[in-house]
Amino acid sequence: MNVPLPLDLLFPSSVVDLRLRAASDSDIIFRCTRGHILALLDRLPRLQVLELDNTIHHLSLESTESDHLVSLPLLQSLRVIAGASDSMWLVQHLSLRSLADLHITVAQESFSPKAICTAIRPAFAAFTQAHHLDPLQALHVRTSSNRLDIAGWNTLDCFENRYVPPNKETSVFEFVLTGPLLHVDMDVQAVILEETFGSLDIRGVKKLRHWSEKEYGETWLDRSSILESLSAVEDVCICDDSLARMAPTSVRRPLPFVDYLSRSVTRLPYDTTFFPSLRRIHLVEVYSEESFDALLFALKQRKHQRGVRTVEEVEFEGCQLGLSVIEQFNEVVEKVIHDMYFGAEVELG
Repeated sequence: MNVPLPLDLLFPSSVVDLRLRAASDSDIIFRCTRGHILALLDRLPRLQVLELDNTIHHLSLESTESDHLVSLPLLQSLRVIAGASDSMWLVQHLSLRSLADLHITVAQESFSPKAICTAIRPAFAAFTQAHHLDPLQALHVRTSSNRLDIAGWNTLDCFENRYVPPNKETSVFEFVLTGPLLHVDMDVQAVILEETFGSLDIRGVKKLRHWSEKEYGETWLDRSSILESLSAVEDVCICDDSLARMAPTSVRRPLPFVDYLSRSVTRLPYDTTFFPSLRRIHLVEVYSEESFDALLFALKQRKHQRGVRTVEEVEFEGCQLGLSVIEQFNEVVEKVIHDMYFGAEVELG
């Protein structure tokens, strides 16, 4: 129930669930200063759920900012949608012990992605603390020109719908960095993911899905720190929406994921094994013949590698490859799945 309330209202200290959303046509948005937020939260020590949707706003130039730290020892769920400065300010003014549910959407403003990730690291640490016995098992990463989404689940049944991103409402972790000033090139993407993953325990992740709206978005997989953290991954799904909009003849390079997988046979990136636990690969809307050739080579050679698992299943979804190529894969792996035409699926093996 949405009810407009003044922030100086004396809420009872027994409140456990507080969700504040500012409507653009409401004058409450102008009265909701950082001081109001701190004073309000300081009176709610039993708070377990906190949601702030565009309700934190800058102080005026004449105002002084409080350095007061608010302790919320029972807080389990934190969801924030705000600009970078407001998000960073909030996390730095909350004493958080553990968070079972963390969703933060940040508009970049003028801060560097690394500075933003560093500032909100305490929230990531609180989330990791809460999940040390129930670690993340699935990760979804999606990139576009000015947005990067990272979502995590502690179950493996979150990626069932094809062509559709997983339901983020069921996720226990989400970090979104966006904004018109944000340009997510390969280096920026790698920095954000390294900073985020460096604050999370992702060593138990078994399922990884990456969707990119930019060409060759999964180049971050070549980073040794990320590879080491994802060594338990068994199931990888790669989708490059950008390639789906290109003519097949214009694509002449293999996907980075496939390229790394094939190169790891003879030259491991940074002397790190590339997904040693991998048993299943799912490619979506891949048109590059070079990708198929490189993948075939990698799968054949991987069978003879020590310390790595043999890939058992490969699925092609919306990919343009002929039956002869599918049969070649069928000679290398136990199970090949391919939707030969819309509405039909052929399973070989």
